[in-house]
Amino acid sequence: MTTFMHTGWYKLIAVTLCVAVFCMTFSPRLETRAAPAARAALSGAALKDILGAVNAALPADWQTVASVPARALPAATTAPPLTVGRVQSAATVGAMLSGTLTVTFTVSNRLTPARAPSLAASADLTATVAALQAVAAAPEVNTLHNVLLADTLLAGATVLDATPQPDRHGDELAWNLGDVPPLTSITVTLVLSAPTALAGATALDTGARAWGTLYNDPVDAQTCPVLLWPDALGGELLAPYLQATVDANFRDPAVAQQTAGLCTGADALTFAQTHGYEAYKGSLRGARGTLWSAAGNSLDQANLLVATLRGSGIPARYRHGTLDDARAAELLLSMFPTTGAVVGYVPEGAAVADPAHDAALLAEARDHWWVEAYQDGAGWRWTPASTTPSPARPSLRRRAIRWPKSPPRCATP
Repeated sequence: MTTFMHTGWYKLIAVTLCVAVFCMTFSPRLETRAAPAARAALSGAALKDILGAVNAALPADWQTVASVPARALPAATTAPPLTVGRVQSAATVGAMLSGTLTVTFTVSNRLTPARAPSLAASADLTATVAALQAVAAAPEVNTLHNVLLADTLLAGATVLDATPQPDRHGDELAWNLGDVPPLTSITVTLVLSAPTALAGATALDTGARAWGTLYNDPVDAQTCPVLLWPDALGGELLAPYLQATVDANFRDPAVAQQTAGLCTGADALTFAQTHGYEAYKGSLRGARGTLWSAAGNSLDQANLLVATLRGSGIPARYRHGTLDDARAAELLLSMFPTTGAVVGYVPEGAAVADPAHDAALLAEARDHWWVEAYQDGAGWRWTPASTTPSPARPSLRRRAIRWPKSPPRCATP
């Protein structure tokens, strides 16, 4: 160790890794269609090249320090540029007003502007306004052009009013929305007359779909069909399990844009499972916070899954239970993925963390929530959140506690 410190190799390693992290973090954005793929490829290739260079520079007996097993790095994900959201004024027959239902479609361009004004630190108000006007007058490459929204009504649904008025051909409706600039949304409102005698979930349309062009390439998006449910099935009211709440607010624009198009229970579950687990008490983040942080405890993961399901017209409710220590430890260890190598030195006898046996963390992980979704014709079915163990396994002691609305909130984390 003394020889290594005096040779200065440790300085080379430290400087090289710092430069690598800086470059990968603050590299300039490439405003081209190939940029997302290029960044995804760069993350893995750059890290491999950097580690290889460091490894080659080390003395032979120290090269194992920088060796890392080959492992696929997660690809960079990009949000779709065009989304279509749908919000209904009512989800059950009894919640409609005089048999009418208002549906609001929101067509959004989620891209950010490619151009920004160049301002000096000393720029005054006049110079700022002039710079903004110059940018606004220039063509914006991230604008969606010639956006068209179309929908087809099914039997039982009749148009009473619409804003703006669509072009109509029988039950087919179409709106020419023109160009949609970056970070801009356009709403279309449709007032329908709907049937009031239903035996089960009834779709009133095929699901609105939007088309447009970006960089002269076609883009499209589709939202879920408008679903209307009877007031009760099997003697149980459904309205409480279809409403938006503070913790599971599917009307929140941030949640609605991200979950638009997740129209089945399988879609919602797959989406929820992309979010990691973090241990803390209570409903702290809600659906939006869990979405933004890409992680949450079992209750906040359940909040996001409930919001996604209810937003697509699927009744969903909370369930509560207790995990045994083995399953709780499994959740806790998911917070600390294996890195493939340990770089550094831990003195012998030094205290190290052991989250799988930490009493406070285990207590937080044992208190567990999951979700049940109603499948028309099949009843309530268990649906896990992202890292939720199955309640059917013996290690989970279930308490049949139903939360038709939001579960209790915890005042402190």
